[in-house]
Amino acid sequence: MGKHQKMTDETLAAAAQNLALAVQNNVDNLEAALVKLESEKQKIKTKLDAARRALKRSLDFQPRIVKLLQCPSCWIRGNDKVPLSQFSSAKHADIHKCRICGWAIVVAPSDEL
Repeated sequence: MGKHQKMTDETLAAAAQNLALAVQNNVDNLEAALVKLESEKQKIKTKLDAARRALKRSLDFQPRIVKLLQCPSCWIRGNDKVPLSQFSSAKHADIHKCRICGWAIVVAPSDEL
């Protein structure tokens, strides 16, 4: 093997090694991106499962617990039965507010359940 041929072989081998390092760097970056996406996918799946459970609970909502109005927000979001507190307003309507989540609704006397 001549000197020129040996230098060409070494140059090509070095170029191949540099390309391999670039490819390895790309593989590492893609693997890291995939791990990040899989983590994000799991977070979204968890939120989706919670939203589906909330939707199912919404179908089972009962406006009253015994005789007290129930907070729909606490029931749907957390499966918690929480009665609404009633406050009278000056405009002849009642305000029903949840002491836990703060959800509120104004109910005219004719709208009472």
